[in-house]
Amino acid sequence: MNETLTKMNAVIDAIAEQKNILIAFSGGVDSSVLASLARQSRTSVLAVTADSELLGCRGLHRKRYTDIYPM
Repeated sequence: MNETLTKMNAVIDAIAEQKNILIAFSGGVDSSVLASLARQSRTSVLAVTADSELLGCRGLHRKRYTDIYPM
């Protein structure tokens, strides 16, 4: 098993030990990977994205990215 897969499995195992988790979900790579790993853990997961005028077009781009690559 390669090092990356070992680390991903460690994250899944750590999340699985929790009853519930909340993820601050930006739609970027980091929070998308974390949300995907959390989903694999079978733990109750809530991913939250703040909606603000400060996000502008960048926020819309991130929403499209996560629509293209669903978790």
